[in-house]
This record gives sequence, C-alpha cells and structure tokens, in this order.
Amino acid sequence: MNNILDWEYYNSHFPKFNENQFNQYSYKAEAMVLKYVNVDSINEQNEDTLKDCICDVLNNVIFQDSIDGVSSISNGGYSKSFINTTHSDKRNTLEDIISFWLGDTDLMKERWIAL
Repeated sequence: MNNILDWEYYNSHFPKFNENQFNQYSYKAEAMVLKYVNVDSINEQNEDTLKDCICDVLNNVIFQDSIDGVSSISNGGYSKSFINTTHSDKRNTLEDIISFWLGDTDLMKERWIAL
C-alpha cells in the first residue's frame, strides 16, 4: 500500500514540524493509525479525515520524542523537571486522538466504540 499521507498535505494542513521530521516519522504514524482502521473502508469521502488523523498522531509522536520526558526547564538557577510518561500513557493518548478523528466514521475496526 502506498503512503496515504504526503508532505504537501501535511504542510498545508498541520505544519508543525519540518520536512525532515515528517519524513522520519510519517511512516510510523501512518502504521500506528492503520492498526485501528478497517482499510477496506477507506474511500475518497473519508480519506481527508484519515489524513487529518495521521497528521495529528504524527505531531504527537514527534512532540513526545522531542521532549524526552522533560516537562519544564528554568534558566536562572538552571533546573529541569521530568514527567514520567509510561508506554501505556502514550498509547492511550494516541488512541484518544484516533478515536477523536475516526470515532464517528466507518473507518474504525469493529472493536472500537466512539466516546
């Protein structure tokens, strides 16, 4: 299957990160979303919604990797605070994003219930 999301779409709708970061993470983000999608349901009418979902997941994955557990940094006496985010917390965040975008469509696999 060809990539659903391309740089031009991302850059015109969700331009938060540069093209190098997009290239580095887009395949991973798309694969994460497609685990929850009934790919036989993808069509022209819902493809933009799917792309928007992938963009949102992409932004979240890049952001999570970039903060590397840091929640805040002070400069005066230099201090750094860390947040303890588990793999389960990250997965739940991604599932919430996917549910937000695709929960009221026919794209999500049967086991999902939109909240």
